[in-house]
Amino acid sequence: MVGDTRFVRLVLRSPDAATVSVTGDFTDWSEVPMTRDGELWVVELAVESGAHHYGFLVDGAWHVPADAPGRAEDEWGGMHATLMVAPTDAESEM
Repeated sequence: MVGDTRFVRLVLRSPDAATVSVTGDFTDWSEVPMTRDGELWVVELAVESGAHHYGFLVDGAWHVPADAPGRAEDEWGGMHATLMVAPTDAESEM
């Protein structure tokens, strides 16, 4: 099923940051601003099921935490994280 989406909450701990955004293939690599919640930055997005690469921009600098899921080197020598979004129950039963 094309277009199967789930809401995903992304969280980054960055207490000293002035601005944080997330960007990834699920945003067409456009920046999506995150909201500060104490020492955390959070955003909730609708993301299609499947594997997605992403990272954060912390005060304008690319950042992928050392403990990010699926952390791997990208084709430009940088790092990205991998977000796995499970299909909805209806899709997985097909």
